[in-house]
Amino acid sequence: MRPFRADVVHDASLAVWALLAWARAGRRAGPGPIDALVVGTHLVAGLPAAVGRVRQRRRDPVALLAPVAVGCAVVATARPGPRWAPGVAVTVLAGLAAVERSRSA
Repeated sequence: MRPFRADVVHDASLAVWALLAWARAGRRAGPGPIDALVVGTHLVAGLPAAVGRVRQRRRDPVALLAPVAVGCAVVATARPGPRWAPGVAVTVLAGLAAVERSRSA
């Protein structure tokens, strides 16, 4: 089955977010407008899936951990904490997305 367009945008924006996070880990520059655009795109594209999980009253690990992982990734990206923290947080988020994708396949 062909994925819904929001899923494609969600996955693409997650990949770009991870690339930006890990690229920024190697230098001192903080997040900029491109980061904000990519994170915002990811959040908007992921909203239909999040609402679907809530409507289904899912209680599996992905449904419970995804909101926490998203929040951690957003905070880690926005804060000037350890430079590697956003990369780790977004990588965990990508892992959850991969598990979700394999669950629906």
